[in-house]
Amino acid sequence: MQTKRDTTISLRQAGLLFISLYLSVAIRLEPVVSSQYAQQAAPLAPLVSFLIFVLVIELLRRLFRQDDRFMLPEKALQILGPRAGMAALTLAGLWFTFQAALYLRSYSIQLTSTIFPTVRPAVFVFLMLLPVGVVIRKGPWVLSRMNDFIVVSILVVLGVIALGVVKRIDLQNLQPITWDSVLPVARAGVYSSGHWVALWVVFFLCPIVRNRGGFHPTLTLRTGLLLLAASIVIIVMTVGSLSSRVVNHLSLPFIFAVKQIEIASSLQKVEAPVITMWILSDFVNIAVYSMAGMRILRKLTAAQEGDVLVPLYMAFILFLAMALTTAPMELIYLSVELFLPISAALGVGFPLLLVTVQAIRRRRGNLPPPPADPSDLP
Repeated sequence: MQTKRDTTISLRQAGLLFISLYLSVAIRLEPVVSSQYAQQAAPLAPLVSFLIFVLVIELLRRLFRQDDRFMLPEKALQILGPRAGMAALTLAGLWFTFQAALYLRSYSIQLTSTIFPTVRPAVFVFLMLLPVGVVIRKGPWVLSRMNDFIVVSILVVLGVIALGVVKRIDLQNLQPITWDSVLPVARAGVYSSGHWVALWVVFFLCPIVRNRGGFHPTLTLRTGLLLLAASIVIIVMTVGSLSSRVVNHLSLPFIFAVKQIEIASSLQKVEAPVITMWILSDFVNIAVYSMAGMRILRKLTAAQEGDVLVPLYMAFILFLAMALTTAPMELIYLSVELFLPISAALGVGFPLLLVTVQAIRRRRGNLPPPPADPSDLP
């Protein structure tokens, strides 16, 4: 039986979950997207993505300005009404499910294409779904407590690897940057914003209790500044050491850049912590999207307990993941050309829709009262 503490997390914990979720995608896609569109000016692309992230923070602040707890599913039903709210939640739930399947497939392919080439991807898909299913049953509080350790480990490993790569960076690969780079940088930043604005996904997990002063934009802005620095470091590490021309032809440029490091003449000593960092961040990423989709499914079916729904939902994600392509470059193309633009549109569009409708209904005086403390499990 889950207690009330198990069904809520703090805004700080939500921010840490978003950091792991973001880094899982950024390590794989940020160098590819920024290099493809901005070429040698790639390190500037995160600045544009950060501005879009700030916009999402402002939308969420306005949306939750008068609330003690931040709950996007309940907020959507309050603002849009039962029918339109359920339709919006259905769309969001389907998208979260497809996202979980894509990241599950990408995780398995990156393992088989780097250190386990003789193992079938289905093995890693199944092994990942087992702990994800357990965490969904336990609740978001357990995941957030696990992530408190995971996010620190990820940042430490990333920092150590950055120090090892810095001597191999060729500044010629990051030049020249002229006024002609403005539009390519803006385009790269807009595409990359698909995983920057994924902050809204965390607000589907469970009620998020407020810090002092309600929805604290300063806390989330600090998170954004940390991710801005991490993004620039990741891009400089890859594009600076490999060049944009090489990065554009690689499915996992970050791993390729890490392989250039020589520590005690053994590359395995470098790859092991990097792969571990990647698996941990992928676990949080897949768990967050699966848990968000599961909570919407429970909301739509009015189910209080998910003992039956969880294995069925995990089986559906497994089916979707196995239906996706096994070619690494095709997965990258699918992520960049389809999933990132849709993620950017939904990440900005969903909060913007709620804020707009909320303002209109409040002005007309027909906005329902905020939802009470939900008794259903997240």
